[in-house]
Amino acid sequence: MNNRDGVMESGKFVLYGWDNLSTNDGPGVRLALYFKGCSLRCPWCLNPFLQDIKPEIRWKKNKCVQDYLCVNSCKQSAIYKVNGNITIDYEKCNFCGVCWDSCKEEALKHAGDYISLEQILSLVEYEINLQIPPRNITIGGGEPLLHGCVLIQLIDALKKYDVNVILTSCSAITSRDLWKSVLEKVDGILLQMVTIDEEVWNTISDVPFDTYLRNLHDLTLSEKPIYIRIPIVHGFSDNPELIGKLCSFIKHALPNTQQVEFRGYSSTSSYNTPLFSLKSHSVSSEEVMKLCVVAKEMGLSESHWRGALRTLDNSQIHHLVSRVLKDY
Repeated sequence: MNNRDGVMESGKFVLYGWDNLSTNDGPGVRLALYFKGCSLRCPWCLNPFLQDIKPEIRWKKNKCVQDYLCVNSCKQSAIYKVNGNITIDYEKCNFCGVCWDSCKEEALKHAGDYISLEQILSLVEYEINLQIPPRNITIGGGEPLLHGCVLIQLIDALKKYDVNVILTSCSAITSRDLWKSVLEKVDGILLQMVTIDEEVWNTISDVPFDTYLRNLHDLTLSEKPIYIRIPIVHGFSDNPELIGKLCSFIKHALPNTQQVEFRGYSSTSSYNTPLFSLKSHSVSSEEVMKLCVVAKEMGLSESHWRGALRTLDNSQIHHLVSRVLKDY
């Protein structure tokens, strides 16, 4: 398996989970399938267990009662306790499930599992029957294109169900043939857009910046609808000047953009890894709204904010909008 383009020799996918009534993964109510594997290594990642394209076992220290039943139950001797922490040896682990079944506090859970195309289609058949037409599916992640050619097979199979298929992507794929083939088949792209600055890009991805720009160009040529999601992160993308440059690029280089969604970063994740270096920083709703105003002034009229604002009631939103507009 190539960790960048993710060609699965087994012909199977690594599915992390799904949401049968998602309103956060493209237009309308959608069945969202979340596949493991990501081309980016963002220091604000809320779920590091989506990054590697392989099944993993996650351990939440705050839930662990340290009875070590998981360690004692493992017949492969693949689980260790090291300085009060649980460590998994994936060379020995066969994902039999005995360890997380023995954990009564659910501090130990599996993150992702191998799944065949037939199993995914069985899931889809059941879930889309619960949707009121039109029926919608989002192939999400992570970066689902890391699964390689088997993703083409999935899209072809889904199209037989007469569904609208949107693919989530960060446009960081080295195989141009794969990218262009997918663009021909899907009904739209939910683009996770982080930056348009080469220096910044090189800090979060080992995919060449020129390849990233090439893929964005191919996306424009495809004329497929684009739905853009921009994370607003303290010290990274909460600067109005940077957002202005990014929005200018979107306006002129991605004219098929239907909507720009600003996702206010909030450090609510319970994950604690060395990668998660921005966990202690949050962005306020007011800051996100100001950046949304910047986007609208750049001509992106369909710009919206999500995330932290969802916790506010109508009176709070009205007060916040009035204060932001007053500043402008």
